[in-house]
Amino acid sequence: TLSLSQSDITKLSGSATFTMVNATGVRTISAAQAGNGNSLNIGVSLQRIDGNGSTVITVSTKNGAGNRGVFVVNVTPSPSCGSATTLTVSVAN
Repeated sequence: TLSLSQSDITKLSGSATFTMVNATGVRTISAAQAGNGNSLNIGVSLQRIDGNGSTVITVSTKNGAGNRGVFVVNVTPSPSCGSATTLTVSVAN
């Protein structure tokens, strides 16, 4: 879970580490806000992981009342390997 704020400059963005364990082959990692929303800026440091490895998911806020609340970010390896991973992001004023 990430707790962000639109007005606190120390909480405008945050990051979480996504790690692949016991994996084989190359996976493409993507991260997107659930429901095709666009209330967050989302970045993935490494989009390809070969076998075991980690990538950092960075989330930053956007200004505006519609961009506050609790949002879900889906982190998806492709090809799929197990259950989906979600990151909950709470954005305050």
